[in-house]
Order: sequence, then structure tokens, then C-alpha cells
Amino acid sequence: MEIKFSVFSICLIFLLSAGLSVVTGQEGGGDIELQCSNAVIDVEPGLSEDGVIVCEISNPNRENKTVEIVISERDSDLLNISYPATVYIAAGDSVIFEAHVSAAEGTLEQHIMIGIDITDGRGKHVNASVITIVKQYTNFDFLPEQPFLILSLNESSRLEVEIVNNGNGMQTYDLDYENSEFFLIRNELRTIQLDAKNSKISNYSITPNLQDCGGESEYEDTLLFTASASVIFEGVENVSIKEIYFPVKVICSISDDSEIDGESLPIDLSLIGGIIGLAMLLYVGRRALSKQSQSSGDEDDDSEVKEYTITLEVSPDEEVTIPPLGEMLLEKAALSADGGTTTTTITNGPRGTDSGADSDSDM
Repeated sequence: MEIKFSVFSICLIFLLSAGLSVVTGQEGGGDIELQCSNAVIDVEPGLSEDGVIVCEISNPNRENKTVEIVISERDSDLLNISYPATVYIAAGDSVIFEAHVSAAEGTLEQHIMIGIDITDGRGKHVNASVITIVKQYTNFDFLPEQPFLILSLNESSRLEVEIVNNGNGMQTYDLDYENSEFFLIRNELRTIQLDAKNSKISNYSITPNLQDCGGESEYEDTLLFTASASVIFEGVENVSIKEIYFPVKVICSISDDSEIDGESLPIDLSLIGGIIGLAMLLYVGRRALSKQSQSSGDEDDDSEVKEYTITLEVSPDEEVTIPPLGEMLLEKAALSADGGTTTTTITNGPRGTDSGADSDSDM
């Protein structure tokens, strides 16, 4: 008898350690037991994966049961959940079922509470709550506002770089650059924190380090700027790094490649500026003199006496307006069989006066 009891005890301990339901020979009637796991959803565009909720239903009763399952979100409506409507469980047995959970790509990072309700044939309910985690992912743009910079010696310029958070959660970005022997670089911000779908401009100041070009007309370099962000999930860190290789040129002097008699003629930048300035002064002066001369000419025209000879062919009793004077003249042609031509000579004196002499001639 002792040996049988020891064997039974060992079997009982083994079953309990395996997590299985144990049915003894005594009366049944215990409640249904429900245990479920949390789910994790990946919603990164192009890399999305559904989450899986794994549930185990135990039936410690002596009778078989068919239970109804209802799974729903507690406080939101962001998820698509698929699961079996009913599950059959034999007496003293347990069944595992899965519920698949998904969300639209780009859904914001969050924790969503899900309720699981089990009802047996007698109307008894068993409830459980699990969490579905919408996993955060990192995705961002790190783009310069201009394609390159051209500087002069001892001239500082500003490089603007835009950082865009395309991820689904708040993200911190570390900004850095590689030192250059030819340029002094400073940036206003070392870190930037952005909410999802937001952006910000980071400014870098770039100044040539050299005082001269060592006899060269120009020199250039490629500068390296970096931005990095990371996401840690369940102890695993995922780091994303973006780099910008940015060309910068320094002009020490400008040379014209045109040749005169086979020789190249270098032109200094200050000389070009002086020539342009002189040309502008000459142009402005010439315009002023031209306006003054035109005004003086108009005054002379007012006092000058001019004589106009106008030949008109008119019909009897016809009124004719002479445009230079803007006055009405009434001329009557001689009533003759062969008609006639009236010739009027008008002397245009100072404004407000005029004189004229008419003469008739037969044509």
C-alpha cells in the first residue's frame, strides 16, 4: 500500500509541474479556468506583423463543455481581432486557442487593454484581461535644405538640416558631425526630441579654418553630419543612423577662363565689384542728364515760333479739326464747276495765340 501511495504522489507532482489540470476521483463541479498571454503588434510600414494572444481553458468538471468566446477592446477601436467563437473542452481536459490581433501600419505606439469573456452552457462566466502592445519603431529623415555651400575666406555660413520623425512614437535624436581640418563647425542642438509625425530644423555654423588657399584659387571638402535614434524593446536596442555627406567649397579668387592672345587673365573679385559699381554710377548719371535735357527741350518748344502749312480738301459747309491746334476751322470751298482746293497757312506762335492766312487755288 505504501508503494502505491508513493507512485501516486510522484505522478501528481509531475502533472502539477507540467501545468496540466488534475482530476481526482472526488466530486467535480469546479469553475472553468482561463489563462491568456499578452500580444505584441509590429506596425512598421512594410514590416508589419500580427500579434497573437494565446489562451488556455481548463475544464475541471466531470462533464464535457462547449464554451462561447467574446474578445473585445476595452477603451479603443484600433485593432482587428480574429478568434474562434466556441471551443469544446472534454471533462477534466484543457484546450489552447489563439486570437490574432492586427492594427493599421503606422498606428501610434501604445498599450491596448483587451477583455476575454468565456461563457459555458450553464451561463457561468470567466473573464480575463490582457494587454496588446503596439510596438514602437524608428523611422526618420535627415535632409539638408541646400545641396552644397560656397564660401569665401573668413566667411561663415549656416547649414540648415531638417529632421522628420516618420515613426509612431516620441523619439530623441542625437546629432553629431565629423571634425574637419579645413572648417570649423558648430551646431546649435546636440539632441532633438520630436513627437511622431513632427519635424524640426537644426542649424550648423560652418567657417573656413584656413587664412589663405596656399596659392590656389579655391579648395573644397566633404563634411559628414550624422543623426541617430534608438528604440529599446524587451531589453533589445534597435539603433538607426542617418548620414549626410555635404560638399563645401571655399573661393579665394575668381578667374576668368577666357584668353587674350593665348594668355589667361585672372580677375580679382574686388576688381569685378569695382567695375560693376562704376558702370552703375555711369548709368544713373546718364539717365539723370537725359531727363534734364528732355525737360529743357520741352520748355524751348513752348516759346519757339513754328510755321505749319496744311493743305485741306473740304466740301461746302464742312467743319475740319486741325490736330496741332485742336481748334475748329470753317472753310468753304469756292462754288465753281470744277471745284477747288483751299490752302491755309497757319503760324503757330506762343501758346494761346495763332494766326493764319488762307488762299484759294484752282487745281
